[in-house]
Amino acid sequence: MKFDIKVIQKLGSQFSNYKIQILALISYSILTIIFTYPVAFSITDQVPGGGDAFQFLWFFWWFKVAILSLLNPFFSPMIFHPSGVSLVFSTVTPFNSILSIPLQFAFGLVSAYNLIWIFTFIMSGFGTFLLIRYLTGDNRAAFISGLIFMFCPYHFAHALGHMNLISMEWIPFYVLFLIKTMREEEPIKNSVYAGIFLFLIAACDYYYLLYLVTFTALLLLFYLWNDSATLLSKTTLKRIGVMVITFGVPFSLLIYPLLRELVFSGSGYMYAGGFTTYSADLLGFFIPAQFHPVFGKFVEPIYQNFTGGIPENTTFAGYTVLFLSMIAVLKIKTKKLCSGYQPLVCFSFYLLAPSYILME
Repeated sequence: MKFDIKVIQKLGSQFSNYKIQILALISYSILTIIFTYPVAFSITDQVPGGGDAFQFLWFFWWFKVAILSLLNPFFSPMIFHPSGVSLVFSTVTPFNSILSIPLQFAFGLVSAYNLIWIFTFIMSGFGTFLLIRYLTGDNRAAFISGLIFMFCPYHFAHALGHMNLISMEWIPFYVLFLIKTMREEEPIKNSVYAGIFLFLIAACDYYYLLYLVTFTALLLLFYLWNDSATLLSKTTLKRIGVMVITFGVPFSLLIYPLLRELVFSGSGYMYAGGFTTYSADLLGFFIPAQFHPVFGKFVEPIYQNFTGGIPENTTFAGYTVLFLSMIAVLKIKTKKLCSGYQPLVCFSFYLLAPSYILME
């Protein structure tokens, strides 16, 4: 019996690859339990933070009641009874609300909330690990990048009650498969995955969808400027089309009631002036968060001049992260990493920050 050494090597490489991914996933899970202590140890009777957290608990409960009763989950007759009220402009996070239903049956409402809350940290790290590992081929850089993203101050700030905004775990997965769609010869699979993850992002928060659409547009413009032949080829356009269809078909179920409400009822999400009150302050990207254990007391007087609350004001990534980012921009010049695109994206989103505000 003959053995193909190349097949054996390929199987060995795949096994090693899966082993590394599983180890990364386990590590992120353990570190999440440690860094978010005591959430995992009070999972049945307490929720992190407060305020809006109880609104999301209600959303989870209502989606369970509505779906099991074959009612429209985006309209509740229990609020302003008997006329009821539309929920399409509320932060119902359909993905999380639907995911919570089997968890509610198995563990209860509070436990379902906490499990999804923990899930956002673990998968945010794991998705970033896969993305950076694909881009760099370096397991250490990928693992550290996962830690930076999953435990960034922004994530912790909104973990105090904004379930929709901590649900950022699908962003790195979408970026990964979008880049694969543009780079690799796989005609369908990567495009389908990219479309699915973009839909999951939309089903968690519409603001993140807006960010990723902007990110995608910048990437396509970058390709148009640097490699228009590849972008405008029939193969690439077909891949993009598959991605758009994969995303658009399920997304139509979400966008239709929203547009209908907007056109016929004139409803909206943000009250007058809210866009200004809750806009990001550009200085916040360069000073530590208010809840920083060391520097918090020093920057508190500065934050008193900001509008909005602590979650909206927390945009700082960390000086170490900023320093490493500058090194990467200056030192990494390989075409494989799309040199020049990362600075373009960072600078563009920084300028757009005051208008691309995460409003709560």
